[in-house]
Amino acid sequence: MLHYWLVRWHYRLKKKPNTHLGTNSSVYTKNSASSSLYGFTTFTAPYQEITGTLLTGGQKWDDPDFDVPIGFNFKIYNDQNDTIVFSGGSFGTFDDPANDPVITLAAPMFEDLCDKAFDPNVDSEGDPGGTSAISYTTTGTVGSRTCVIQVKNAGFFGENDVNGTSTSVVNFQLWLYETTNDIEFRFGTTNILNPSDNLENPNGFLSGLAEDLDANSGLCTNSDVLYGPHNNPIKGLLNGVSNVITGQIQSGRVYRFARVNNFVGIDATVQLPEFSIYPNPARNTLFINGNQLSEAASVEFFDVTGKRVCSLPLKNQIDISAFKAGIYFMKICNAEKAVVFSNKLIIAD
Repeated sequence: MLHYWLVRWHYRLKKKPNTHLGTNSSVYTKNSASSSLYGFTTFTAPYQEITGTLLTGGQKWDDPDFDVPIGFNFKIYNDQNDTIVFSGGSFGTFDDPANDPVITLAAPMFEDLCDKAFDPNVDSEGDPGGTSAISYTTTGTVGSRTCVIQVKNAGFFGENDVNGTSTSVVNFQLWLYETTNDIEFRFGTTNILNPSDNLENPNGFLSGLAEDLDANSGLCTNSDVLYGPHNNPIKGLLNGVSNVITGQIQSGRVYRFARVNNFVGIDATVQLPEFSIYPNPARNTLFINGNQLSEAASVEFFDVTGKRVCSLPLKNQIDISAFKAGIYFMKICNAEKAVVFSNKLIIAD
């Protein structure tokens, strides 16, 4: 029997506790390498709740599908749209989760989440009295906007079903960056209790990206799934429910998937120049090496909140003496504003 974890968006099966396939199941295994489309970094930044448009409207939810207007065109792998479906309180996709068995997704926590007030024995989707809000907002200026989808104070179906109450709590955000097509998972206060009831793998939770994940076969075209300790996971392939994030993730943890080949309007097979930066960490001056440095191109710097700090003409030597110490993300763009290089930059004291 395929567990609800993989078919939640297609079959909408009635959920039952303790029907996990277990970590040795091979039905989901995809024998391929992790995709090269995304680089991965993790760091910490203050978790800031958003004030945005409320999707849940005070209602109880279990398996909701919300159409979220991103505000700009965004790409996940090869799928793109200006509206994303946020499904089950756990993942975003451009596909139709209710009817399509093959979807591409970005999932901060790909587990069976629900409203903390949802009682599986008596409640239905949309009943009043919800306590777990799902909301979204888009901020920034054209070209550097950020869409944030937030899940606040969520619980787990398994815990509600088995114990009749929800003691665990989950808070996270899905960040989508305009132009760069970067993706971030940002976690607030999260405490996962009763893992045997709540998680597909009691050792940890599932998180990451997957392209064309097939509910019937368990295979996918590409996968960028995280596994290992919560403070320093690595990116790998989808391997059933074996690849999970272990330990209690702390508030402020950020998982960033930086799009490597984000060539807007350019054939992805074109060999664009490679760049390197040094030193990193840097203090006053950043040096950029590349085969085709051009005054027509630019370098952009963003802080950890996604706010663009500045945009400068691309040169071999960049003055960063005015930057405050901290973590930044830099993007080198060509004359057509396509990103040809991205990297995390640390400014030292």
